[in-house]
Amino acid sequence: LLLLSLAVHAQRPFNFTVGAMFPLNEVAGISRSRGFLMGLEEINSSDEFPEFFLNHIMLDTKRQTELAIAASKRFISESVLAAIGPATSRNSEATAMILGQAGIAQISYSATAISLCDRAKYPLFARSVPSDSPQGFMLVEILLK
Repeated sequence: LLLLSLAVHAQRPFNFTVGAMFPLNEVAGISRSRGFLMGLEEINSSDEFPEFFLNHIMLDTKRQTELAIAASKRFISESVLAAIGPATSRNSEATAMILGQAGIAQISYSATAISLCDRAKYPLFARSVPSDSPQGFMLVEILLK
């Protein structure tokens, strides 16, 4: 399988690297990292984008801000196309500043802080979960009923 992957990789003219940050010391982080790898495998084996191949750099952040910042700096030095993660809002705020200044888009899979909605401060940040704002409005609505 590895040899087949390398052969396919060598035949594709556009190779990009995606950085990923997961807390690999936790079950949820391991599960999310496996999902990420499955997604990459699906994209790389798809006939829809035969000229593209996505490589990855996956780093364990252990939910620690210092490790997330170090991962962001490594992604910049490795010229990644985009970054996935990290797991927490606090870490995402730190990495979004660094990655955004380097022109690298970031997608978080679990950061929900409303502050990350600030497009002026975090122009290249996106997330796959809603911010805490809708949850707050729903809680107020439920309490008022």
